[in-house]
Amino acid sequence: YYLSVALIYKFTNSISLSFFIVNLLSQMILVALGLYIFIKVKPKKWSLLYGSIVLLYVMRTLILESYNKASNDTFMGVFVLIILYLLIVKVYKTSKIPQYVLVSIGVFLAIALGVRQTAVLLIPLIIITFWLWKIKFKITYSKVIANVAVLFITFSVVSALIHFPSLNENQRLSFYDKSNNGKSNWMQKNFLALQHLDANNQPFTNDNVWKTTFAEVHHYLEDHGENSLPTNLLKAIEKEPVLYFKVYFYNILK
Repeated sequence: YYLSVALIYKFTNSISLSFFIVNLLSQMILVALGLYIFIKVKPKKWSLLYGSIVLLYVMRTLILESYNKASNDTFMGVFVLIILYLLIVKVYKTSKIPQYVLVSIGVFLAIALGVRQTAVLLIPLIIITFWLWKIKFKITYSKVIANVAVLFITFSVVSALIHFPSLNENQRLSFYDKSNNGKSNWMQKNFLALQHLDANNQPFTNDNVWKTTFAEVHHYLEDHGENSLPTNLLKAIEKEPVLYFKVYFYNILK
């Protein structure tokens, strides 16, 4: 994301304008690519329901405000949508997947993960798609494993290249640190906020989540112990799987 902003900055010489251009371009690509995917998978007969879905998608995308912020959400969304296109149009619709499609999914997944950690949520979707592909075309397990191996190896190699400096120096991926000076982290803050919202039957909106502060997290940990809040996504799912799926499906449906 910052590499793209830096490239635009060479021409604009303005930080705010560079963020604006990258985010606006990302949003325009989301609209165009999303419509292209809709056209590719459209039913034989145009229906009011289908037209409403297309209109809803366009309107929902156009009201995104990421173009006027230093936000990488929409930027990552471009790569997510490319992966969805490849899965829907290039994988699920053919019994023989070209090698370049598998390599492309691996590359774009690595780039998406390089932008935001939440890209890991695409992995279950990819697994489900290949499982449905196996069932639809009665593909053998060996062929499925061979295809997934190409994707996984590509993803691993490109991810290693993207994160090489951090892996070399810190032995971990190079994500930005949202921790509270080592006292608590972003996952603990979000988890506590979601617990509060769930207990009080409040909607899982960004505004409601942001109301919980790191100070509240600190007091909670003092009262309930250091292990009372999960420090990463896997621990959060293990601790409250029902809450996780509530939030997951809420975000899909909204």
